[in-house]
Amino acid sequence: MVDLLERMTRGQLIAELRKLRAERSRDSELERLVHDLRVHEEQVQLQQDQLTETQQLLEASRDRYADLYDYAPLPYVTLDRNGVIEDINLTGADLLGRARALLAGRPLRLYVDEADRRTFLDHMRRCRGTVSPVTTELKIKTEKGAVLVQLHSRRAAGSGKDAVGYRTAIVDLTARLEAEETRLRAREERERLLKEEERLLVASEAKDQFLATLSHELRTPLAPVLVAVSALEGRGDVPATLRPTLAMIRRNVDLETRLIDDMLDLTRVTRGELSMKPEILDVHEVL
Repeated sequence: MVDLLERMTRGQLIAELRKLRAERSRDSELERLVHDLRVHEEQVQLQQDQLTETQQLLEASRDRYADLYDYAPLPYVTLDRNGVIEDINLTGADLLGRARALLAGRPLRLYVDEADRRTFLDHMRRCRGTVSPVTTELKIKTEKGAVLVQLHSRRAAGSGKDAVGYRTAIVDLTARLEAEETRLRAREERERLLKEEERLLVASEAKDQFLATLSHELRTPLAPVLVAVSALEGRGDVPATLRPTLAMIRRNVDLETRLIDDMLDLTRVTRGELSMKPEILDVHEVL
């Protein structure tokens, strides 16, 4: 090796040194590239793991949304710009009485009561003309007959002005109608009772007035009878055989007077005008 170096000229030595340096530089560059490739591979693997995790989260979120949509207690339907059913949840399919798979692609107006189909078309026209929610009441044909519902439509989230998807909730108004009918019946019954109470008050007033008039009219003829009996009882020429008859007449007049007084007391009770006057009396005589 030493002999070979001795035989080489200065220029040849310099050329060999440059060659060795170039080879060493290429080896260093290769090592750097391999290192960069390994780092990049690790970064790609990390990004791949993150993408996989994100995809799993999105799929889980999608499944949760699908469950919420499908099993929601409220009927939901997705309509295109022409009112054709794109998707419908299980509650909505049950309301329309059709299999879910058979409803996709069919116009919802086919399940709208004939009298309200123009109203439904107007609902879709308003949906296309605004980004705000649109609400309409109409009747839907079901297996139980026509049912009054409220359509509440909103453009699909994230859609632009030219979007064709409308999330639509179908709210059954049967319970509300029944509640309104119940309130109406209750109000009518209350008014009927008030009128009946008023009629009874008028009748009661008329009865009290009648009893007061009757008592007065009955008292009027009793007064001269009682005066005549008292006069006869005070005369000495009245036969003894007639005195029991006079006593009987007085007793009956007194009884009639008490009955009239009782009727007047009853009238005063109903009017709240009865006044109590305490008196001392012999219970034995009363009994």
